[in-house]
Amino acid sequence: MVLANALYFKAEWQHQFNPNSTINQIFFVNENEQREVEMMSINGRFLYAEDAAVQVIGLPYKNDEVFMYIFLPKEMYGLDDFLSTMTGEQLIGTLEFSMRIENVEVSSKYSIVQIP
Repeated sequence: MVLANALYFKAEWQHQFNPNSTINQIFFVNENEQREVEMMSINGRFLYAEDAAVQVIGLPYKNDEVFMYIFLPKEMYGLDDFLSTMTGEQLIGTLEFSMRIENVEVSSKYSIVQIP
């Protein structure tokens, strides 16, 4: 018996990467392996969270309902350790956080004058 699972997803980014900003750069796979890869570049406002071990950024697709989350371990070669210890609860904990903001009331007054 063979059990197979496949997923195909194709969508446009909400914020497009500029192909002219793509550069070749060294990517560090692990302590023993490096590769020269094409790195895309973009500036913008994105979802972001971090904890002691990892930084996470959420890149939205065009409909703003689906995101790709990229995890960057803070330790240079920490990806294997991060993946071997990460649990679903930790993943959700990394993406969800609490915040407090001041409860404010915003109001404005305008004088309306009739122009003859």
